[in-house]
Amino acid sequence: MEYLPADAHAETAEAATLEAIKESSIDNDLETSLDYDSDAEANELLLGAPGEKCVVKNVYEGPPKCKCCINWIDEYPDDINKVDVAENLNHALIVRNKKSHDNLKPLVVWEIIVQSPILKEFLRSAIPKLDFQIDKIVLQRPFEDIFHHWTELKSAASQTADPKTLDHVKLLLNVLRRELKETVKQSRDLLSKSLITFDYIWTLFKPGDMVFDRIATSLLMHRLEKAEYDCDSRGMRVFDLKCWAVEWNGKSFGEKERWLRIPGFGGLKEITSLPFYPARFVENYDQVRDRLLARGRVFSSLAGTHYKAYRGTAMVSEESSIHVRTPLTQSRLRLLGNVDPYNDDEQVDGRIMIDAEVYYQYNTSKSHRLKLLSYGDSRSSDEQESEAQDCQELSEEQLLICVSTVKGYAFAQKSWLEFTIDNVLDIAWNENAFNSLILPSRHKDLVLSFVESQLAHQENTFDDFIAGKGQGVIMLLAGAPGIGKTLTAESVAEEMRAPLYSVTAGELGSDISEVESSLRKILDLAARWNAVLLLDEADVYMAERTTHDIERNKLVSIFLRTLEYYRGILFITTNRAAAIDPAFKSRIHLSLQYPDLSRDSQKEIWRNLLGRSPGKQAGFAEDDFAAFTENAMNGREIKNAVKLAHLLASRRKEPLMPAHVKDVLGALYDSAEELRRKTLVSNRESLGRRRSRFARGRRQGRRVRGRRIHSSESRICSERVNFLYYYLQSSFSDFVS
Repeated sequence: MEYLPADAHAETAEAATLEAIKESSIDNDLETSLDYDSDAEANELLLGAPGEKCVVKNVYEGPPKCKCCINWIDEYPDDINKVDVAENLNHALIVRNKKSHDNLKPLVVWEIIVQSPILKEFLRSAIPKLDFQIDKIVLQRPFEDIFHHWTELKSAASQTADPKTLDHVKLLLNVLRRELKETVKQSRDLLSKSLITFDYIWTLFKPGDMVFDRIATSLLMHRLEKAEYDCDSRGMRVFDLKCWAVEWNGKSFGEKERWLRIPGFGGLKEITSLPFYPARFVENYDQVRDRLLARGRVFSSLAGTHYKAYRGTAMVSEESSIHVRTPLTQSRLRLLGNVDPYNDDEQVDGRIMIDAEVYYQYNTSKSHRLKLLSYGDSRSSDEQESEAQDCQELSEEQLLICVSTVKGYAFAQKSWLEFTIDNVLDIAWNENAFNSLILPSRHKDLVLSFVESQLAHQENTFDDFIAGKGQGVIMLLAGAPGIGKTLTAESVAEEMRAPLYSVTAGELGSDISEVESSLRKILDLAARWNAVLLLDEADVYMAERTTHDIERNKLVSIFLRTLEYYRGILFITTNRAAAIDPAFKSRIHLSLQYPDLSRDSQKEIWRNLLGRSPGKQAGFAEDDFAAFTENAMNGREIKNAVKLAHLLASRRKEPLMPAHVKDVLGALYDSAEELRRKTLVSNRESLGRRRSRFARGRRQGRRVRGRRIHSSESRICSERVNFLYYYLQSSFSDFVS
């Protein structure tokens, strides 16, 4: 039975069947195959259950009756009649024909409503697509599901033995063949030239295909679920791809939804110039695939907590990429254009801690919901954590679509970031860190032996009768700035192969609740990561409590109470050991007072820093080191001087020489002298102004604190000011000399 063309002006319903389904591909099948039976069967209008009648019912677009939908009629548009709904229910297919602006084809099939239960079951088994699982199946132009799954349909039809089912299948394929014939022809012609138009871009993307991300900063692949045309907020046509990538949320692997957008374009475009295109068009695909598999294995190995080094760009949030959008939220949908996709980048060159679980705890606005690999639903991993423990092995396909970043914490930047896997490195430990520490040998031995013994017996420690209390190691390092307190903590961490988590008092805040919350988070993180915690310049939280400053007393009490329950190694540095509250002394396991650097110690620091200097350098004699130590400097000042000397030598395009260091030291000394001179002048002027004010007050009987100053009192004030002035002047003179 032949499918009659739309311009047949038939008043009765047309019916069609196919004699056989050819074994050729969709290209040949749609263009050359499919014979037709006689027209006799078209008149067999049998009554039965809905969709039972193996015929096609054509309805047509009539004059519009409203602005929101199309008016479908059962007559050719010249004769407008209402559709007979009761009669239509018996037809296996309802084919809706829409007016076209093409003079050669005034009507096109807009959609096909599948009413036949036989066809519905056939489509569900041949194409396991979610949309086909519902009772009402509507195939809409351009029929991409049929186009992409023609081979599966043909294979399923060839295995169909039931004659009635085969008749219904032939009926559907006959209609689709006529509509897809031109599409296949155009698509094949474009693909032969590696070109595409926006109207035919849908023919490239088959659900289940791997999609290559060309605009990502590193190799990236996604698995396509569906593709659809849409309009952006400006009403411009776009093509959206719903994809999936494998992610780790800190507890389990799962699939994360990604929406990729291709803006509309005119004319022809090379397929590989699209921001996203199917992986089969990637040049040297086998090499790209091997690289993605290797990176996927690295990603899988980085699940959990790992202490690593990193050198490169890190992102505040990978969600800031312009090619990723949150579905159904147009305001957050970012267009491709002349915009830096990673505008929240940070340059990181140092140690990091990879820890996705804590990353999401500190970034609650970022969703960690994943579709677990072993399930088809989208329940969060928290709901299925126990069930997901056996689903951690990733297949090759899953390794291909692993994300290119891992989440964690950068210690130097003190930021939660996303790190590109390709830039994650193993740590190059400094084997001589502790040996090169300029510190009295008894101090070094005491610190190292104490820490090692505590670590060796960490699981069996017993410090208090209260559970969880007193299990940490707290050491106080006191002394002037730049003499090695911070370097001691760094060297211990390096010796222990442990992270160094450094925090300054200013980062904790000053509000009581803020300090307590921040301190607890920091201590918990340090304990979780087995880090050596360095609390630098903590004088304000350790100062001796007084009776008149209640707020500061609360801060000290909170700090004291919180430290008691810390389970790790803690170094506290201070410049004011004498002002520490007595309650801290009993809680500090080891307290070291650092002496000022001697000239020999300063020479050793110069030797160490210059010996580690990169690039070319001339020899440094012992006389040079003696000259460098003529003016007393602490370790931090020496380090800065070496850096400046390197910059000076680099600018002059010379190897580092003693002359460069001497030039730097001379400039620093001149600057220090000028600063001291200006400070002295400023203090003299300030004292002079104070003397003048007191003198005027004495002469004019000026009121001070609500009463007149008597001449005797004025004389006493003046004498005190004079004494203070000359005393300070003498002190500053001695200081300068």
